[in-house]
Amino acid sequence: MAEQPIHADHRKRMLKKFQENGLGAFSDHEVLEMLLYFAIPRIDTNEIAHGLKNHFGSLHAVLEASASELMQVKGIGERSAVLIQFTFALFRRYQLDAARDQQQTLRLTSYDSIGEYFIPCFAGATTERLIAAYLDNKGRVLRCETLGEGAPGQVRLDTRRLLANALTCSAAGVALAHNHPRGDTVPSREDIALTDRVDAMLANIGLRLIDHVIVAEDKFSSINKLRNPFGRKGML
Repeated sequence: MAEQPIHADHRKRMLKKFQENGLGAFSDHEVLEMLLYFAIPRIDTNEIAHGLKNHFGSLHAVLEASASELMQVKGIGERSAVLIQFTFALFRRYQLDAARDQQQTLRLTSYDSIGEYFIPCFAGATTERLIAAYLDNKGRVLRCETLGEGAPGQVRLDTRRLLANALTCSAAGVALAHNHPRGDTVPSREDIALTDRVDAMLANIGLRLIDHVIVAEDKFSSINKLRNPFGRKGML
């Protein structure tokens, strides 16, 4: 059965609205409604979009959901679930690619610049990750890698790998970051202990721990800044 003209006209108006005004002119459920156009060609997706928003509570929760969770919502099949997951994965890929392009000119020489650099690395992460950025003496990123991933509080740092890669990169210092999935940015006692241990190990080979950052969604805290709020201890 062909799509009803009322739906076709509505879609044309929505697409024109986007072309003329951008995504900022849309509510969250309208964003989902439009996205579903590309997976559901012959059904009014407005009601399904409302169902997604009501079920998960927010746009970001919809995008972060698994395929099985998405398909619990009436009207969402495998094709729609894959489209939503692909859209979010594409966004994360864009963030990481843009960050790589900026590495040649970006210099991590302040607490804020380090924290802002690491935030995209954890976009959409539901597990805890530990990431290291190896920096030259001007604060430029020589290499950035994930050193561990797992359940919160259970990720272990491979110190041998960290030290070996820092030396291989001829780094002047290392900036560490890990995330608190769906938590806050307050460092735990274990986070502080890890910071002290890595600081001492790097010092033994003539390198510096520039900072250890805790990320939660779009926020971060710097352990070095918390310890020395008015100084530049740890900065290159």
